[in-house]
Amino acid sequence: MESIVENADILGKKKATEILPIYRKRLLGQGQLFNDQENDLLKDRRWGLWSTLGFSAIICALYILLSGLVVGLLYGLELVVNPDLDQNAFSESLLTNGFYWSISILVTTWSTVGLVILFVALRKGITIQEYLDFNSVSSAVVLRWFGVTLLFILVWDASYSIFGITEPDIEVEAYRNAGNIFLFWIAVVIAAPLSEEFFFRGFIFEGIRGSKLGPVGAILITSVAWGMIHQQYGIYEMVLISVLGVLFGIAKIKTRSLYTTIALHSIFNLISMAEIAAIS
Repeated sequence: MESIVENADILGKKKATEILPIYRKRLLGQGQLFNDQENDLLKDRRWGLWSTLGFSAIICALYILLSGLVVGLLYGLELVVNPDLDQNAFSESLLTNGFYWSISILVTTWSTVGLVILFVALRKGITIQEYLDFNSVSSAVVLRWFGVTLLFILVWDASYSIFGITEPDIEVEAYRNAGNIFLFWIAVVIAAPLSEEFFFRGFIFEGIRGSKLGPVGAILITSVAWGMIHQQYGIYEMVLISVLGVLFGIAKIKTRSLYTTIALHSIFNLISMAEIAAIS
């Protein structure tokens, strides 16, 4: 099929980007993907860097607000049972309170995914599928990236023994204090990967990639930011999570699909949960 980019000079860049969605449907119907030049045209239809960061700040603000509301609700319920409850002790217990993790993750997932979809929908001339790179990926490709992720997990686990670092037990304690184990699994294996991938390697990633920072900047910035939000762990784990983010970012670029990183993230969390369940 003749590329739109080959006729971009004749059509004009604006006209070329206007008919790009139609061309995309034809490509997807034939199981094909955009080439790099055609992706460059599509980048012009996404929000710019500063708009992306502004919308991201709103998403983060709502995330913090809802997390605080969940804390307040749980604190109120605890006060009913235990009127002499110490506020400081309660705050410290939240770090290993699996039930709080579950409720907080599930509530904020709705807000994060919902706002990402809303802000993407506000951008005219591009669909949500195009914006976030929801492209189908073959099972063979996913399996190859699963192998890479599994290798990373093995290296991660072995690194504790190699460097003599004590593994954190915060997740084990959270698992034991989860109350509803099924809810905890849903939150960690499904909800968390969905919201974090939508936000980091979906919305923010595309806003940075379309700027002068390019794909490398998008991978590095989203990876570091993703690692930094995991404040419940130690510095070593946050660094490893950032490295994992680089791996996921490369997978997003190579496969041109957010489905890939959502799947890899879920698989990673599933294996982690299985290890925690075995210990508990």
